[in-house]
Amino acid sequence: MVVTWTFTDNHGTTSNIITSSNANITAPDYSGRITLFRATGSLELRGLTIGDTGEYTVTVIPTGAGHQKGYLTINSTELMEFSGPVTLRCFSSGSSLTFQWLNGSSVVTASDRVQLTDGGSALTIVNVTRYDQGPFRCHVSNAHSNGTSDAVDLLIILGPEDIKLTVFPLKEYHDQGSDVILTCSVVSRPPAQFLWYLNGNPSVHKTPELRLMNVQLSQRGNYTCEAFNNRTMKTQTSQPVILETLTLRTLLITPNATDLSEFGSVSFTCSSSGSSRSFRWINRTSEITAGDRVQLMDDGSRLVIINVSRYDAGPFLCHVFNNFSNSTSDAVKLSINYFSPCDCVPAAGFAAIVTVGICLLLTALIGLVVYCVRRNKR
Repeated sequence: MVVTWTFTDNHGTTSNIITSSNANITAPDYSGRITLFRATGSLELRGLTIGDTGEYTVTVIPTGAGHQKGYLTINSTELMEFSGPVTLRCFSSGSSLTFQWLNGSSVVTASDRVQLTDGGSALTIVNVTRYDQGPFRCHVSNAHSNGTSDAVDLLIILGPEDIKLTVFPLKEYHDQGSDVILTCSVVSRPPAQFLWYLNGNPSVHKTPELRLMNVQLSQRGNYTCEAFNNRTMKTQTSQPVILETLTLRTLLITPNATDLSEFGSVSFTCSSSGSSRSFRWINRTSEITAGDRVQLMDDGSRLVIINVSRYDAGPFLCHVFNNFSNSTSDAVKLSINYFSPCDCVPAAGFAAIVTVGICLLLTALIGLVVYCVRRNKR
């Protein structure tokens, strides 16, 4: 058996697609785009373009028999949405034929937009929409047999429209050094081309997803994405998304008092920007841990010392860190007033003691001088 498929374009030029006998002879323009099913003589054509619009003819020569012919015509496979009609024709041998068209799994019936003519063998859709992309099949039957054609898909050109820009993770502030993913989605056929803008300036990224790994302060600002359809020649731009980037920073330590009496209590609060923070408190050079006199509260951002002693004067530091950065506050010192036994000696009594001591010293010196003079007279 010999099977031959030919193509005639809109200008009347006919060219061979494939001839199959003992071997397949395929035209270069169709190499890798077609599959021939010799058992049925059917041909599958992939990667359709506007250049594939025209008439296809198959010639089958069974072994020891004459020619048998059939053909299918498609007036266009790529259409702008709402731009005009498309017509599909179904050809079959036999008599008393009944034609039924399917769009996907749904039966196509006549309506304001759909016309069935030539006994149902021709399907015309007026002002095609995005829902008319198929796949379309033609089912043919009579009292003796039935058959269904191969599927035909239409590319309905539309968009871009309904553009959306999303950020992950979604939060008010992003820590410096963290990862941020911006995604631009849009309805477009064929798929849209993308361009990203930061503060109105175009970037080199041209994919629907913009990944900011290890984000820095220089990358904060207003982000927008632009989608372009090179068939409709239309462009749509998203609403801007503001990306705020912060460096983890300790703002200050706030004690509830700095002038204290020994055995009182004091509370410190460490204020810091950033997220997923951990806190470490330091007294001089030693890390402070929770104990009988020490409480760490509010995820470690608050330090409470009960029964303060003269050794709790500081300086106190708050160290804040997360997975991306760290920071240390300025030092805070306390003034601890404490009791000493020496403080019980009155000032007047102390002066009297000093005076008496001086007098005794002078008396001793005078006595020594008198003793020496008398000894020399002897």
